[in-house]
Amino acid sequence: GIAAFLKLRQPPPPAAPTIAPVLEATLARWRMLYIDLPGTADQHLANGLAKMREDDPLAYAEAEESFQQALLLEPQRRDALVGYVQAVARGRIGTLDGETFEEANALIDLLLEKPPREADALTAKAELLLARPQPDVEAARRLAEEALTRADDTRRPAAQVALGRTYQSTSSELALQHLGDALSGTNADPRAYYFRALA
Repeated sequence: GIAAFLKLRQPPPPAAPTIAPVLEATLARWRMLYIDLPGTADQHLANGLAKMREDDPLAYAEAEESFQQALLLEPQRRDALVGYVQAVARGRIGTLDGETFEEANALIDLLLEKPPREADALTAKAELLLARPQPDVEAARRLAEEALTRADDTRRPAAQVALGRTYQSTSSELALQHLGDALSGTNADPRAYYFRALA
């Protein structure tokens, strides 16, 4: 009858957002670490961001966990994914093992394989490449340069820090220039003080 006809005319319900296989596989491993996960994604994300601002190896490890928890609760949270990769990269400079690198690299590539390639994801990948015992400086520099072309005022300092770091072994002048830029303005990145001292 009419009711059956109207039911047929109704649009199908929206499909649940799909999760990339690489992310689903990673989340499956992480679920084993957090059997009973209280709180909300927003709460874990806020805690992770607060830990990142401490700029301390132990705090970065805690930030990793908070971003993992946020992603377990809301796998589509782009900000949690970027935060996780940044925490891994900043907390393991020069000591990043191959397995952790491959996992974090595959995750950040999910955000970079389709346009628009946003500044924070580009910078996170650059930092990840620089965290390896044998960093891929040239690739990191290209990513940081691209990030600078796309960054707003809040994301520009982190990109400047990444770019400055790529020059530390070849040009102290350029390293100091970019790290100095990262410290200028209202959104200065205090991490630049450390890398400027090294330069």
